[in-house]
Amino acid sequence: AAFNGCNSLVSIDIPEGVVSINGAAFHSCSSLKSINLPKNLKSLGDAAFEYCSSLTSITIPKSITSIGRSTFRFCTSLVSVDMPDGLTSIGNDAFAMCTSLKNINIPESVTSIASGAFQETALVSITLPDNLTVIGDALIRGCNNLTAIVIPKNIESIGEWVFNGCSNLTTI
Repeated sequence: AAFNGCNSLVSIDIPEGVVSINGAAFHSCSSLKSINLPKNLKSLGDAAFEYCSSLTSITIPKSITSIGRSTFRFCTSLVSVDMPDGLTSIGNDAFAMCTSLKNINIPESVTSIASGAFQETALVSITLPDNLTVIGDALIRGCNNLTAIVIPKNIESIGEWVFNGCSNLTTI
């Protein structure tokens, strides 16, 4: 929580050499609009950018293999997320309540998406990777703009409340 609540912080350019951003590092930095993450970053801690309500886009470096719990939750202005090939997991509520997020491309390398990762977003489209085996609880709960979703053939388990509140979903 190094910069937690720094409400005047507008941009971050994290230098090369930084390999870890710990939990809640930039939590509630409500004016933060842009982040430049280093190419060799290895980990993004839980809730690292939670409640960064002015953040509009993020490019996650290729060196990241996992997005933690609530990392971008309540980033209500987030419209663009660039996820790298090689990403394998997306944590609980990672992008939950990102109410401006309309489209997401999840790399084929992702095998695990935890509960609520995209709940209460503005998603109009989401493509689940073929390698995915489990759809976590409430994954897309409350995604009212979503009209169709394709369930990958390798899915072994679909959690509870996954489609709850998806009032315009017509095709699964």
